[in-house]
Parts: sequence; structure tokens; C-alpha cells
Amino acid sequence: MINDSVFIEDLTTAELNKKIKEGYSTVLIYSGGTEATGPHVVLGKHNFKLKSYAQRVAKGVGKTLVVPIIPFAPNHISLKKFPGTISLEEQTFYNVNKEIALSMISSGFTHIILMCDHYNSQQPLRQLADTLASSYRNQKVDVYYAGSGYAKAREIIEESIKKRNIAAGGHGGHWDVSEIMSISKKHVRPDLFDIGDTIKGGNAQLDHRGVSGDPRKANTKDGRQYADLRVKLYIEEIKNHIKAFRKEE
Repeated sequence: MINDSVFIEDLTTAELNKKIKEGYSTVLIYSGGTEATGPHVVLGKHNFKLKSYAQRVAKGVGKTLVVPIIPFAPNHISLKKFPGTISLEEQTFYNVNKEIALSMISSGFTHIILMCDHYNSQQPLRQLADTLASSYRNQKVDVYYAGSGYAKAREIIEESIKKRNIAAGGHGGHWDVSEIMSISKKHVRPDLFDIGDTIKGGNAQLDHRGVSGDPRKANTKDGRQYADLRVKLYIEEIKNHIKAFRKEE
């Protein structure tokens, strides 16, 4: 039986080794998070989204596999007071990703792609990618932080939401809730939807429930569009990067 999963946790060592020999040279290390998002979104929202996005990105890039989604991240101090939030220090998060990347290099992958779905995760991953890329480039191993599917996509998504006179950003706001709804409605509690702080379009402080923005018009159709954009941008960025890296060899 052929195991066509892109997730290495679904493979045996022999199956993984076979895929690497067949040219699966790229692996995604995708960091999510476990955190409070008000009373209306489950704690594991990042991780549920990323399982879906990672599979699509891996298939789109081609010859690409995915490590288990990392379910923990650095969190803003304002979230730490809410039950269920699991927060790592930035250095701990950096080290965890570093050890995973080194394990993947030892496994035989030559393109290690770091990714995240969490604001506070971006800078540590950029720094790690730069450091490892410099260290391993002479061994023809590529380590890269791909950020367009998070940061660039968010800019585009929020600009589109503003045009509809909805608070564009937010923690538990419109795009946040729409995306997790598009994965599964069981991850949200629509009866608890209520507007949060909308200062700076929802991208300022959290209210006493840990919410900002406005989730009241969140829907699966919008969520699928936002997900499609994130996946598209990630695929384009990663493919272009790998192409450029190989030209430089």
C-alpha cells in the first residue's frame, strides 16, 4: 500500500527514507499556537488551520513533506492570564525550531522551510533561518523563513475587509473567526459572537475577554477565500525561493 500523506508523522522510517530518495527534498516546519481567543474560539485554532494549510502548501510546492505542527508559541503578556494559553519564551521557541530543523537536516532534507501563524513567532524564525542558512549553505542545505502567507496575506485580507465597513483586524475578529470556521464550524461558538475593541481596526488592545475586532459577520465563504490566499502566497514564495537557491548552487 502506498502512503501518500505529506505528514512525516504518518510515515514509517522506511517510507520516509524512500520519499527522500525519490526527491522529497523540502520539509515545512510550521508553528501554530495554543492560546485564548475569547469565549467564542477554541484554544487550538492555529493548529487546526495549519494542518489544512500545510497539506495544501506541500502539495502545491511538490516533493514536500511536513513535520508535526508545532502547537506552542511565544504569546503577548495580555494573553497569558487566560486559562489554556500556553506560552513559550522566545528563546525556547527559537531553540525548539532549531532542534527540529537540525533533525530534518540530519534526515536528509536540503530545503528547510520555517513558517508560522502567529505574530510573535515571526522574528525568532527569521533570525533562526538567517543563522542556519549561513551555517549550512556551504553544505548545499537551504534554510528559509517563508512569511508571505502570514504577513502579506494579512495586509491584503484586512484591506479587503475595510472596504466592507467591518473592523478589519482583531484577535477573534472577522478574518480570524472566518478562517477557523472554514476548517470546521465546531471550533467556534456563534452564540457568543460579540464585538470587541475596534481601535485601529481591531488591531489594538484586547478587551477583558481577550477579544478585539468584530466576529459577528464571520462566515465560511470568507474564510475559504482568506485560506486560499494564504496558501497561494506561500506556494509562490517557496517555489520562487527554491528556484533561486538552486540557480545559485
